[in-house]
Amino acid sequence: MEVDAPSNIKNQSTSDVDQADEDEEEDFLIMADIGHDIDQQTVLEHAVKSEIRAIDIDGTNPFIQIGPYTFQGQYNYILGTNLFFSTSSATIDDNASTSSRV
Repeated sequence: MEVDAPSNIKNQSTSDVDQADEDEEEDFLIMADIGHDIDQQTVLEHAVKSEIRAIDIDGTNPFIQIGPYTFQGQYNYILGTNLFFSTSSATIDDNASTSSRV
């Protein structure tokens, strides 16, 4: 986790540093596989309007609400790493490669 702190933090009092620690936010990703129950365009429309809510996300009975749709979830812990890919409008040069071929 990265924390942005002012460069003059040594000159701040201890109470200021404690306040800065309390103000830290932690970001995390949630992968929600909702199958074919709702299409991607609908999810994106509700995301733009900030109509996606996570309910009881730290509990044993998590829900995600996307507009008028509500889904009950479950946790599946993984061994290893999840990779998240997204599409891009940028073109990729086929001649550029991360490994050389002989």
